[in-house]
Amino acid sequence: MEDGLRKTVEGKDETEGGWAFSSSMDALSRGGVGRLPSSQRLLQAESLSLFAEAVHLILSRWTALRLAVHNEWGGGNSRQKSEQLVQDLVSWFISSNAPIHIDELEMMLDEKMVLCFNTEIEDGSVEEVAEQLMTIHEDCLEGNYDSLIDRHADGSSDEEYEPALDDELDPL
Repeated sequence: MEDGLRKTVEGKDETEGGWAFSSSMDALSRGGVGRLPSSQRLLQAESLSLFAEAVHLILSRWTALRLAVHNEWGGGNSRQKSEQLVQDLVSWFISSNAPIHIDELEMMLDEKMVLCFNTEIEDGSVEEVAEQLMTIHEDCLEGNYDSLIDRHADGSSDEEYEPALDDELDPL
């Protein structure tokens, strides 16, 4: 996909396609003078732990993953696989030296769900989860923890990944 067809988180440009962090020239041309592009900024220690917690929270609220873990679609170690997914995502975000694109994240989430849980997700939730992850990553890079606090206050994470089967489930 061409760069001109990407939504840019840093510059808040919206065009067709996925999210991508803007290049330094894009950031400078949009008034981001003196700011490094997010792919060149690193999460600080406090931000890293908050980011990891937020990734866990987002995934623990993802209905498709909750059902996969609860029903052991990935086998008896489905819970460990979901925990490994959190670790893999955090590592992917912090180790990337190249710009981070949402389409790559979506592909990674989709592949992990298929390979680890034998589950193909066709409800649009992969894209929603990827967008949430990109947003919290950018917020942590910016030192904006308000959205993380709000996300945590919106409801407790379901540590056991047990869906409320008699209640209506949220799509995420």
